[in-house]
Amino acid sequence: MTRKRNHSMAMRRIRLHPAERQIIRNVWNAQTVEAQIHALSGNDVPKAVEKTATLIYVALQAARIQGMTETQPEMRVLRATANALGDCVGRDSITDLERASLSAGLEAVKRLLPPVLTEESLFHSAAATKRQLGMLSLQKRRM
Repeated sequence: MTRKRNHSMAMRRIRLHPAERQIIRNVWNAQTVEAQIHALSGNDVPKAVEKTATLIYVALQAARIQGMTETQPEMRVLRATANALGDCVGRDSITDLERASLSAGLEAVKRLLPPVLTEESLFHSAAATKRQLGMLSLQKRRM
């Protein structure tokens, strides 16, 4: 019996210089603080959505790489936060329920950080996200 391999979720070893890894850690930490501030204050909805969405997306992708399933509690929290983020896009304010959902998602990300999610899966996911965002910005420029 042969086993099919899901190539989109296969994790190739990412070769990063230790300084690059530290930069990713620093950006992650800064973005986490900014996301928490914007989620709690709710004053700048676009920034709250942008900062929180990036962290949620990277964590979801890293969790999937490691084989976590959608039925696990932390994954359900991240999915609910992703849904709340979708509801917030393009609005000037967020509700208390949405603010609570963003905060819960950020707390779930903290709980998933090493040792649950490996640094390698987080680096892989962050690099893939950066590539995808770069492709999107190229597509926007071409339009």
